[in-house]
Amino acid sequence: TTMVQAQIETTGKTAEQIENEILASIGQDPAVVSLFDDYVAEKTDSTNSAAVQESYLQLHQIAQVTASTIANNIEYIEAAVTSGEIMMDLSKTLDSLITIIVQNVIAELTAIATEIDSATTFDADTIATTVVPPVDTTTIVDQVAVVETPSVSTSNVEAVFTSGISWLWAEYHNWNSELELERSFISYDPATGKLSEPIESYFATATPGWAQLPNGSDQLVLQTNGIWLAVTDSWDDSPASFDNTAGTATIESHWGSEVLSNVKATDLSGLSIKQLVANKLPDLAKYIDPASVFTAGSEAYSLNLTSLEDSYAIPWDDCGTSIQKVQGNCNTVIDYSSGSAVVATSFSALLNPAAAVNTGEFSSLPRVFGVSAVANLYYEMVQGATNTSGSVVYYHNPPGTNTLLTVGTGTWEITTVNGIELLMVDHPDALMSQFLPMAPEIDSPEENHFYVIQDFVVRRGDHFPANIVEDVAESLLTNQQAQNEITGAFLSTTVKNTVPSAELACDTASDWNPLIDEPLVAFSFAGFESVVTRCGGALAITANALADDQGSGTGLRYDSYGTSITFKADSTGSYSSYNNPVRSFDFTWTIDPMTNYITLENIDGSSRDILAITALDTTNPPFIAFEGYSYIEEIGRSNMITNQGTDGQIVDYSPWSFTY
Repeated sequence: TTMVQAQIETTGKTAEQIENEILASIGQDPAVVSLFDDYVAEKTDSTNSAAVQESYLQLHQIAQVTASTIANNIEYIEAAVTSGEIMMDLSKTLDSLITIIVQNVIAELTAIATEIDSATTFDADTIATTVVPPVDTTTIVDQVAVVETPSVSTSNVEAVFTSGISWLWAEYHNWNSELELERSFISYDPATGKLSEPIESYFATATPGWAQLPNGSDQLVLQTNGIWLAVTDSWDDSPASFDNTAGTATIESHWGSEVLSNVKATDLSGLSIKQLVANKLPDLAKYIDPASVFTAGSEAYSLNLTSLEDSYAIPWDDCGTSIQKVQGNCNTVIDYSSGSAVVATSFSALLNPAAAVNTGEFSSLPRVFGVSAVANLYYEMVQGATNTSGSVVYYHNPPGTNTLLTVGTGTWEITTVNGIELLMVDHPDALMSQFLPMAPEIDSPEENHFYVIQDFVVRRGDHFPANIVEDVAESLLTNQQAQNEITGAFLSTTVKNTVPSAELACDTASDWNPLIDEPLVAFSFAGFESVVTRCGGALAITANALADDQGSGTGLRYDSYGTSITFKADSTGSYSSYNNPVRSFDFTWTIDPMTNYITLENIDGSSRDILAITALDTTNPPFIAFEGYSYIEEIGRSNMITNQGTDGQIVDYSPWSFTY
C-alpha cells in the first residue's frame, strides 16, 4: 500500500490501476490476489489453494524487503547527515525520502521477485542490500527538492496547448549499445482546430545534432469502415477539442479518439536539471551537467492519456528483396507445412494440431512466433476443437543457453472487428510484465497480437485495448523554455575524473557520451596504471605470441560483438568497431619490455591505445581468452604524451578472446 500511495502521488493514476501494474510486474494476477488483503493471514489460509497461498507469501516477502530497504536507507542518510556530508532536516523530509526509496524498490520489483523465487532461503535484508541500489547521498537533497515541488492542476488545457507542450524521449538499448533521443513541440492552432507535432531526432544524421524526421506512414491502422489506413505515429494534423470546465482535451488521433485529463504544471525554477531528467529519463540523465539548474519560467507538465477505442495496427517492415515482401511490406508469415517456405495465406497455417512436448532444449522449439527476440520469448498457437479458438503456450529460451522453459499459457480466438476477421492472441498481462524490462518490443503489459489476411497474405499486428490510462511516463513534458535548458545542459565537454587514482576500482571504465561522440569521463594515465595494478598487473606477452605464434603470417585476430582487431607479424595491425561509437583505423604496435604495455599507434597520428593484459588463458586452443584494460588518447582532448596523459579513456576488456 505504501507503493500504491507513492505511485498515486507521482502519476495521478487510480489505486486500482497502480495495484494491477505492481502485481503484474511481479508476475501475479490481479484477479487472484490483492495488495490490500491481509497477506499474512492469506498465506496460511487453508481455504486458499496452495498456489494462492504461495502468491501471498511472495507479497509478504516483498513487503519485508521493502521495509528493510526503507530502514537501511534511512540509516544511511542519517549517517550522512550526522557526518555533515549532507544538510537535511529528517523530521521534515522523511515522507519525501520514503517516497524516493519506495520508487527505487518499485523499479526493481521484477528483480526482487526473481531473487525471492530463486533463493534457497529467504533473507529480506540480504535481498534489500543486493538488489535495490542505495540512495545517492550526493544527489539526495536535489531528489527531495524535485519530489517536494508542488504541481498545480490546470483546467484551461486549451491555453496550455496553444502555448505549446514540448516532449523529450530517450531510451538506451543494451542489445546494440545505442541511445535513441527524440523531441517535439506540440501546439494547437485555434484557426484550424488541429495540433502540430513535428518530431526531431538527435541521431538522424551521421553527426550528432537535431534533425526533423520525415513525416512518413509506418503503420496500417484499422478504421471503423474496415479500411487499413496508413498513418503516422504522432498527433500531427489531428483535430482537438477542449473542455476547460472539466480540464480535458479530446484528440481525434490517427489511432482513434483519446482524452487528456488531470493536467498539472510544476514550477521548475531553481531545480536541478540533471535530477529532474533522472526521474523521467534515467538513460539520458548521465549526460546532463550536474551543476545546471532551471531558471524562472521553466515548467514541467504531467497528464493522463486515455484511449477511447481499441486500436489495431499492422507495422510496416521493409526487408529489401525477400519472399516475405508482398505489396512492399515484409510483415508476412512464412508457412512451412508443405515442406517448402511460402508466404502464409490462411490462419490454419499458424496453428499446431496439438501442443508440443517440451524436451527442455531450445533446438526442439515447435512452430512458434516471437513476442520478443531480445528476451527470447515465444508462443505456440494450438488448434482448438472448432478451429475458431484454442490455447497458447509460452516458451522462454534464456539468452546464451539451449534451455527451453514453458512459462505460461493463454488463448487465441478468431473474431470480427469492423467487418475484418482477426485471429486475436490475448497475451497474459502478468507474463508480459515479467518480461517487459528485458523486452523492448513490448510497449505495455496490455499489448496483444493479432493476425489478419491483408493483401491476400497473413500479417501480424499489435492490438491495444481501449480505456487504458497512461501517465505519459515515457516522455518528459515541459514548456519550450525548460526543454531548451535541458538540451542545453548536455555535457559538451568530457568530464575529468576527480576520484583519487588509488581509490579507482577494477571495473573503472569510461562510458561513451554519444551526444558529443567523446568519453563521458576522462582519466589520467596514473589512474589507468592504478586500475591495472589493482587488477593483477600487466602480464608479459611476447611479440610472437601476440602476432604470429602459429607461423601463419596473418597474426592473432579478435572478432566479437562488432569489434575486430588484427595483430600482424610485421608490427602493424587494424582495428574496427561497429558499436557506438564506430571506430576504424590501422596501427603500428610495440611491446614495452619494462611495463609489458602494448602500444597501438594510429598510423595517422590521431590516437594512441595502450593495452595492458591482466589475465590470460591458453588452455582452450585455438581460443586465447584474456582480460585487460586499454588507455586511449586522441588529439583534441589529450596531450598524447605516453605516461603523462591527463585526459584519456579507460576501456575494460574483460573478458575478451582472441582466436587464430
